Amino acid sequence: MRWTAAQVANLQTLLLHEEKDNILLGLCILSENEDLLPQGIIAALNLLVQLSQHQEIKTLAESILGKQINFSTPKRPLDIATLSLELAIFPLAYYTPKRTWKRALLRYEKYASVYEPLFLKYPHWQKWYRALVQLFALHGEAEKLLHYCDKLLQVQPEDFLLNQHRFNAINILLEQGKAYEHLQAQESWLFTWQRFYPKTDCMIYTLLGRLHMQYYQNIAQAEAYFLKALNHESKPQWYAYAAMSAHHLSEIYIKSQQLEKALQYAQMAIQWQSNHSDYYTTLAYLEWQHLKVSQQALFSLEKALQLEPTNAQALSYILSIHIANKDKNAAIKILENILTLRHIALKYRHILFHALHTYIDNMQPSLHQKESIQLYIKNQERLPA
Repeated sequence: MRWTAAQVANLQTLLLHEEKDNILLGLCILSENEDLLPQGIIAALNLLVQLSQHQEIKTLAESILGKQINFSTPKRPLDIATLSLELAIFPLAYYTPKRTWKRALLRYEKYASVYEPLFLKYPHWQKWYRALVQLFALHGEAEKLLHYCDKLLQVQPEDFLLNQHRFNAINILLEQGKAYEHLQAQESWLFTWQRFYPKTDCMIYTLLGRLHMQYYQNIAQAEAYFLKALNHESKPQWYAYAAMSAHHLSEIYIKSQQLEKALQYAQMAIQWQSNHSDYYTTLAYLEWQHLKVSQQALFSLEKALQLEPTNAQALSYILSIHIANKDKNAAIKILENILTLRHIALKYRHILFHALHTYIDNMQPSLHQKESIQLYIKNQERLPA
């Protein structure tokens, strides 16, 4: 008999149901089977043998599993005790190099497809999912973090830590510029979270604003959400989100040429979070272009580079300021730093290339220097985004 995914899922639902009658119905269906069972169903039967409180259910499940011995399959799921030992690597992975936790993940995924109902149905086993969530959060694996949070939130929708990890995962994906499916479902989830935890409005509205700005391209709605985020009292644990909203508002107002407003929110972002390189870079741009105080802009850019020495946007602005000030020695030092950058993100290439072309046009570089700059630009254009 060829089993379909739907048949396996339906039988698993019966075997892992809370009602005894439904479990017995599933066992009766399987008792007539003479073929090799899918791994998912074998796993469910294994659970019943070891975890069921009803002797009748245990006996029937043992009988069905007994028939499977005739097939001598090497892929038979582990018993509960052995599986526990196999997965005990997870607590160790917190304190060991990245290679170890990846090995732990591979070991888990080896059994996940078979034991998924076990991990989600029984609290004792959910700790393995939690271990994975913590590891993915620790190592910045945003897509996997989102996946495993979603799995656990199916059975624990109000769990604060899981929801917070989920927020962080979405933020990381937004930072990486990675679109993901079902954005409307994400927005719906955010409003559900708001009902559970109304005091986290700053975080919720910040994330909604980012979704609308980066994926829906609805700038007006994004602006409204960012302003709402800043209108709510923010506790220290949400300061980073308040800073993020203020920073995005400054970006919106720069594009709409409302530079006084942009400056106000750029300064506010740094008040909320003073250790973010991009916030100082945006402030420096406004100090340079709006306030016309290049020395203050250079000071802000130096702060940005202290936090992130490879910030291509900050380096581009510093080079442009030195070119405008006709300070060739300072410009050459920055140029040398720029030419060591291996990969420039696509969104910064236009700014950087403009600064480099301006250097060639205005600073009378040597032939060797000019060729080095042109070769660098050509190589960067070949690189992926």
